Amino acid sequence: MKRALFLFSVSALAQSVGSPTLGYVIDADSRLLPILGVPGSARLGESLGAAAAADGSTVLRTNGEAYRGAQRIEGQWAFLENGVLLDAARRQGFARGRRYSFGSEVAKAAASESRVLTLLANENLVAWDATGNAEFSVPASIWWSIALSPAGEIFAFDAAAKSLLRFDAQGRESVVAAFEDGIRIDALAVNATHAVMADLEHGKVYIVDIAAKSTRALKAPDNTDTVKPSESGGVFLLSSDPSQPLWLLDPSLKNPLLVVPAKVEGGRQ
Repeated sequence: MKRALFLFSVSALAQSVGSPTLGYVIDADSRLLPILGVPGSARLGESLGAAAAADGSTVLRTNGEAYRGAQRIEGQWAFLENGVLLDAARRQGFARGRRYSFGSEVAKAAASESRVLTLLANENLVAWDATGNAEFSVPASIWWSIALSPAGEIFAFDAAAKSLLRFDAQGRESVVAAFEDGIRIDALAVNATHAVMADLEHGKVYIVDIAAKSTRALKAPDNTDTVKPSESGGVFLLSSDPSQPLWLLDPSLKNPLLVVPAKVEGGRQ
């Protein structure tokens, strides 16, 4: 069965009335499904139609064409990574209503309201402001995991140093948390208070309190395959296949794992 893709930030596509939308997942038939309700009492809603991925009001359909609202974006756009729509050459992107020219092939990218962050194939980490100007560039590694907080704060997991780093607007780094050898971070996401990281190879999830610089680890659910913040920013999604139970993580709770029932054949849960 084709593996489901995942989306967790598409507020313009919400169809529910009275039910908060935590985010979206995409099933094996490329149908967009909303996660409705609140953490601890959430469910999958009915399909919103065919789409391969989406960001805000931008939808990348299965034929590779991108639309923002009713307006088609020029070109064939092949990737959507953490809020940045990248073209097939991966040298330019579309984020928050603006086209960016990155000048080099993009390995990873992330976007917030105030900036775009790119990890380039030439092993530089570059932050771009909302007008498309480069704020800073620092040496990096394509093995880093990167993320932006909702306020645009820059975070990266340095795979060599085994450290979660935070960068200021000038590119100066500080260590938020350090880890022992053996950790391998595959996914990183950040909200206003916490960073959440997944080591899929070893089945671990790490929760970092940014202000306290404290860390706790827990066993990842078996179908963990991502880490994405919710639309409200309070919780994170750890799994993306709606045919299996979806796992939410609330870092403020002592027992942080919460489950959303799987969508079964016929649309019932």
